[in-house]
Amino acid sequence: MNKIEKLKYFHEISSYLNNDFQKELKKELGIDVVDNVRLSGLRAEDEFLLILIFLECCSNIVKIDQGISRLVNPKSIPPDFLCTFNYGLKNAFIEVKKTKKDFWKISKTDFQKRKNFAQSYKVPLYFAVRIRSFWGLFSSKYLEEQGLKIQTKDYKNNLFDKYTDNFAVIFPYGIETKSIYSKLKEGIGGGKNQYGNLIYWEIKYKDKSVVINKEKRNKLIWNFIMWPIEDHLLLDSSNITQRGNYTIIENKLKNNLFINSYLFFLSIIRHTARKKNCRFNASSFLKQLKEDKNYLHRIPKKSIILSVLNDIKSIIPLIIFKTKVE
Repeated sequence: MNKIEKLKYFHEISSYLNNDFQKELKKELGIDVVDNVRLSGLRAEDEFLLILIFLECCSNIVKIDQGISRLVNPKSIPPDFLCTFNYGLKNAFIEVKKTKKDFWKISKTDFQKRKNFAQSYKVPLYFAVRIRSFWGLFSSKYLEEQGLKIQTKDYKNNLFDKYTDNFAVIFPYGIETKSIYSKLKEGIGGGKNQYGNLIYWEIKYKDKSVVINKEKRNKLIWNFIMWPIEDHLLLDSSNITQRGNYTIIENKLKNNLFINSYLFFLSIIRHTARKKNCRFNASSFLKQLKEDKNYLHRIPKKSIILSVLNDIKSIIPLIIFKTKVE
């Protein structure tokens, strides 16, 4: 078993193992720090695939086995996916990349091998690049014109929204939230492990507010937009108070908050319990979908998210928009 096969094997089964078993298996397979970067790339592929499913923008998606192709023709490298899009772009090869830096680049040799593969099938090649939490989609032609380097400034020219029908939301500064957690009471969904179960959530803007608790579960659908806001605010300064068995977290949005539609979907996945004290990530959720496609019903469709956001407009003057590059 070569290194690539070992990484794929670990990636496939890691979501079924606790942290201790994962460490032991990494040691047994000889997976080091450099390999962790490759594993991160596999997880990015899973995340991108889930986003395409959520946005309902493809009529067909094929995952390509790159290992077999390299054995036959070492002068070409196949991309990660062959996708048939519903919006403007028909068949296209998609190579998925991610970076924590402010830019991403590819070597001339690597790029040419991927281009060779695409040209042999006469199918256009695109690169799906995630810089931090933002996904962009760029043609191979655009990438060449930019010297095989994508920077944050290039995202204004990316084609992701155009071909996926993605939308984004701007929440105005001044929004206030209040969350109450308890380790002794049943929650209303999505509680964080360190605080217990979420039993109360309130969102307020100026003189208007909405409360979700056990008695007002009719507003649970607001959970779909709650978690991306909470996740962002918890990264910022938070006012956390401990009162007996309760943890109270109060936040206020200091600047306008920009959220892509797929972040609602991904946040809900991260706050969905898989088993006791264990939550889903993109990779483990995708594996669960492969075993039981009914799991997809746990996550709201794009149309439902839009409906909730439009409902929220009566409380918060948010802006929903799409950016399309012609």
